[in-house]
Amino acid sequence: MMPQACVLAAVFAFGVARATSTSGGDEAFARAYEAALVDLVLDGTMETLVTKNDVMGFVQVMDCAPDGEIYSYPSVDLSAGGTLAEVLERGYARVGARRGFTSSGWADYNDPPKGMAPDVEKEVFRRCCALWRATCQRSPCRIGLHYGRNLTVRYNLNFSSTDAVIAALDDNVVDASACNYGIGSFSGNVRRATTYRYSCCTTSEDVYMASSVSSGITSKSDLELRISQTNLKGQAKVGAVGTSAFQVIQQLFLTAVVVQYTTDVEAIAALANDISLLAVAAFKPASKPDTTNNWYSINFVIPRTSFFRKEILLKNKVANISKVTEWQTGNQALASVYNAALVWTATLGLRSDIYSRYNISLLGIGDCVTKEGSYTVPSGTSGTLKQVLDSHKLRIGVMRTESLPLIDSTGDSPVGALPDVERSIATWISRQYSSFLPVSTQYTLYDTSDEVFDALGDGSIDVTTAFMFAGGFYSNEARRRNFFPSCYTTATFMIGFASNTRDIHKDLAHYLSLHPGLALGGVGMGNVQILKTFYGNLAEIVYFQKTSTAFAAVVSNQSMVAILTDWMSEPPDGYAANVTQFELPFISPSCAFFRQDIVGGCGDGIVDQSLGEECDSSAGCADNCQCGSGYGVDDRTHECHKNNKKTYTAAIVGGVLGGLVMAVVVVAVVMLVILIPILRHKYRKEGAIAMRFAIFRPRSSLH
Repeated sequence: MMPQACVLAAVFAFGVARATSTSGGDEAFARAYEAALVDLVLDGTMETLVTKNDVMGFVQVMDCAPDGEIYSYPSVDLSAGGTLAEVLERGYARVGARRGFTSSGWADYNDPPKGMAPDVEKEVFRRCCALWRATCQRSPCRIGLHYGRNLTVRYNLNFSSTDAVIAALDDNVVDASACNYGIGSFSGNVRRATTYRYSCCTTSEDVYMASSVSSGITSKSDLELRISQTNLKGQAKVGAVGTSAFQVIQQLFLTAVVVQYTTDVEAIAALANDISLLAVAAFKPASKPDTTNNWYSINFVIPRTSFFRKEILLKNKVANISKVTEWQTGNQALASVYNAALVWTATLGLRSDIYSRYNISLLGIGDCVTKEGSYTVPSGTSGTLKQVLDSHKLRIGVMRTESLPLIDSTGDSPVGALPDVERSIATWISRQYSSFLPVSTQYTLYDTSDEVFDALGDGSIDVTTAFMFAGGFYSNEARRRNFFPSCYTTATFMIGFASNTRDIHKDLAHYLSLHPGLALGGVGMGNVQILKTFYGNLAEIVYFQKTSTAFAAVVSNQSMVAILTDWMSEPPDGYAANVTQFELPFISPSCAFFRQDIVGGCGDGIVDQSLGEECDSSAGCADNCQCGSGYGVDDRTHECHKNNKKTYTAAIVGGVLGGLVMAVVVVAVVMLVILIPILRHKYRKEGAIAMRFAIFRPRSSLH
């Protein structure tokens, strides 16, 4: 009986500890993952993997400007538990993927997984070799090396869909998804990026489509024309490989029937055998010629990522919200309306009309793809959103900069394509709420981006301008960690301009290594951050507020090699004959940032998804609603889940009691082993009573 009691107590305590440890450490795990990704970019490994896997269309989306100091490995207390601690203790990370997704060079998640995406995952968690071997210096591992642990990846491929992989995160079956999931993808009607923690972009690609040579289709415009012609006779049909590409193609070609394929092989075979199939979005090796099909870019990028559980911190209930000012709530509701406006103005063609007026052809980026019913307008208003509607003003903070035709905010009122987009968003918002007076934009100008975020934090403005670098920093922290980013508003390849006297082409790093002591200029802080990351050790990096000043420096300053700017159709007047344009393989996405809602805690009258709160007294839940320890809460659900916190608390208490039982029984056994000979020898009768008391006391302590 006694050994069985010890074993049961030990198993109970251990099992509960493992079950509850996932309530923390997910954010630390995600940050370690991002630090490793930054390492891959900075040391050139990512570029090596692109060449190795012969992939076509790979692009580096700068949603996390790779800074080794900002994206650093977090400290971890192994004794405290949590996802990162568990990974380090067990020696491997559990990555989930849908078996059989095959695309040329990108991702083949059969056994064993191979391709660009699995190679990135293996590099992130690469097993360390023995530290005393000289080869370790030539082949360092990532997370394992930093924490002094040998790590590897164990894949779980027992999933039939990407939705099943995401569900496995909730169930703690896997620690992370594979790294080739689109940021803009959905599970059901919920955008994954709003419910789950996503990493910096990983294996993003410029989407290519294939049409048969016999079709005569060689470009996106050709395809659009053929779709319109085919629809006069019947329904036009196009295809896509994978869920993310499928959702993007649905958005871009609204009048076509879109067919989803699992593999490249399947899609290309369908293209050959089905004459009604006009094109497929697929992948092919970069160096492999294809004489059967025409391949062409549709100028649309899918940012890809890994998904993690979003860490939820439990907080106590509060009695009232008297100290919560109006600007601390309703911010994420405003962000939801803003995102809905961005998506629907794009779908209706309003944004493209604005860009066309400025002769801008921006790169499409699939961080917020259109899906019916997914971008909705909140029915109730409070806090910031209510203030915007009541005052009929959307207060926007913008840094003084001149980057036409996108924006010029050096005067009293910003002008350009993005301010026009912001005005259309304000008008769209007012229409959704049937506002008698339209909502107008009210701009406040600041000298630095940090001042803009200071104003956002203290409630002086409602939102930043839509021209904020998504991968930027604030107070030595990534902006997106402490503020709520909108869907991307613009996305551009980084454009460089150099004097005609310099032979740079695209190999800027090589040129700078041959000519030390030179300088590079960036128009805007986002471009400066990118330049510092990739070229800061090769050249002095100079910030320019105005495009015109930067061009003047390139032409007149012998030490200024080139400038990096955002999208421009052509150089400013007077400079076209003196400069040469070149493109860098980085995409700079812009977005607006909002405050994250600040709440007092569970039961404060505000349904707060970040606390795991699924309902509140304001939704008719009386006093029964608790903050849970689960994940994936939909903030549109108003059902009371009363047992979340109780189950979590009971598990903790049970684990503690189980541990005490084990400890007391172990002590009792040791004492008995020592005392039995003494007791038998000296106090036979009393010893029998003492023995019975020692055995049964732990059991009585449970009552």
